[in-house]
Amino acid sequence: MEGAVHTIQRNTTKIMCKTCGIVQKSHHFYVTDPERCCRQCATSWSPKDIEYEGVRFKTTPARSTTRLLGIHQSMWLDSSAQRRKVIDGAIEVASYLRKNEDLRIDQALKVVSMCLPPLFSFFAPLIRWPEADFKILNAIWLRAYKNAWNIGRSTVACLLTSRRRMEGSR
Repeated sequence: MEGAVHTIQRNTTKIMCKTCGIVQKSHHFYVTDPERCCRQCATSWSPKDIEYEGVRFKTTPARSTTRLLGIHQSMWLDSSAQRRKVIDGAIEVASYLRKNEDLRIDQALKVVSMCLPPLFSFFAPLIRWPEADFKILNAIWLRAYKNAWNIGRSTVACLLTSRRRMEGSR
């Protein structure tokens, strides 16, 4: 019984990995690891003790996100951090337009045209977008345009997305 209680307590304790800095439950760590490195970092390649002319270089674990040529991703080409940055930036623009209802429509549309395309144009084509994340981004862009045009949340999206229907009704 004591062993089961100890196992349950151990699995609910959260610990920060010394390598990647992510706080995880203790079952993500090896029991015998004195350095408290999570299992993912322990099995991931990580350069150790790289020195050049007596200067020690900073090393980065393979699964941790780094910024290389403007794109935030890991050496395993995991670009979820970059997708999150693009989505968070789009949410920020949409919420700014929601909070600042005193902007004229032309001013709000100028904010949209100056903020949303640059978020997507440089980084987004270079990374993989799962369909679920792309749908989220599409919904946020629609929300930003609805906020810019001062139309309600319940307004159908086809008014903003369906160009043929709009041109065909003229």
